[in-house]
Amino acid sequence: FDETTSVGSYESLTDLPGASSYSDDHVTINNTSGKVILQAGSGYLSGSGGLGLTSLPQGEWDFTIYRYVSDTTGTTQLVFDVYTYSVDTTETSLFSVTSGNITSTSLSASSYEDTIYFINTTISSVDPTDRLLIKVYAQTTSVTNVTVYFKYGGSYSSHVSTSIAQGLI
Repeated sequence: FDETTSVGSYESLTDLPGASSYSDDHVTINNTSGKVILQAGSGYLSGSGGLGLTSLPQGEWDFTIYRYVSDTTGTTQLVFDVYTYSVDTTETSLFSVTSGNITSTSLSASSYEDTIYFINTTISSVDPTDRLLIKVYAQTTSVTNVTVYFKYGGSYSSHVSTSIAQGLI
């Protein structure tokens, strides 16, 4: 994940760690908010060269993330929706992954890092020019407002490991 703008309001999904300073995407929500995107109208989009594939392989996707909340009342989670993004800007949903309950209230706590494992069992047809798009959402059961934080870049190397061969994104 990298704060550099890729296309429109999308930030970059790169194969190397982001800038030397970290970025902090966050949103304040409660149980009536539903699933809310962390950056309005945004997501993280892979490079403009496309994936160079005609299908996405089956396999493991690991989402290693740095996150915390302002309050641990209720169950608060991050949701990662993964799409292909075509040349004509069509977004096609591939799958969604939800974190466990976020229990850290700061980055100094030992539990601020989390890895979510997902096994993709479907081979998805794609165009070689398609790109990957990941949108990050927050949701909670808390009746009081909770601010949810997602950090990346600098020493907070939130990242996704995929079953796609290296060099394609």
